[in-house]
Amino acid sequence: MDRALWAGRLARDPWFASLRPDMIELMLSLAVERRYRANELVYGANDASSGIYGLLSGGVRLSQYTPTGKHILYATFSPGTWFGVISEFDGLPRPHNAIAVEPSRLLQIPSAAFREIVSRDWRYCFDMARSVVVLFRNTLELLAQMRTLPYPARVAQTLLAMSDHELAVQGGGADPRVTQDDLAAIVGVTRQTISRLLTDWEGRGIVERGYGQVKLLDASALSRISTP
Repeated sequence: MDRALWAGRLARDPWFASLRPDMIELMLSLAVERRYRANELVYGANDASSGIYGLLSGGVRLSQYTPTGKHILYATFSPGTWFGVISEFDGLPRPHNAIAVEPSRLLQIPSAAFREIVSRDWRYCFDMARSVVVLFRNTLELLAQMRTLPYPARVAQTLLAMSDHELAVQGGGADPRVTQDDLAAIVGVTRQTISRLLTDWEGRGIVERGYGQVKLLDASALSRISTP
């Protein structure tokens, strides 16, 4: 894929489309295309920063396991979205897990290239900072929406975030290790409600219940349920 096609895919994002042509050209000249399989880790929480990423095709899910033991699904990104910039500015480890939800192609601007871009022109640094503000605004909107989501969406989000954590920590299986009682407590519904929902999802081939575990058979279906 050449730079013109890269630019066309990424121009779906209003932030990227608003950049000066010279900045876009510099970014693309320093970028490297990466390919990821479904359920492959792009980076894990607490990893050192490795640059910023623009999604060319496929999808990437961002989730977090908090110090208080909560699993949070922040977003599932569609092509055109940029992510991973926060750690480039503060120098701290990654705050999230980033998982490819299907075969995906990403454009990576490594950390050294990022530093070169922001040091070239103060306007480039300002424009990169604007991308952080975009992510912050989107996070605020997401937090507001989460309070009103129906419980099936909250259950789907929790299972997906747990799966991401298992994948990032174990590096292998991605099936959440959780009981129905624990899942009910996390989501804030009764165990009977969780049991009925999982029974329905089993019948539809989305999940399979095991002892202390929920096997995800169709993560794409859960992704659709998680964002009604």
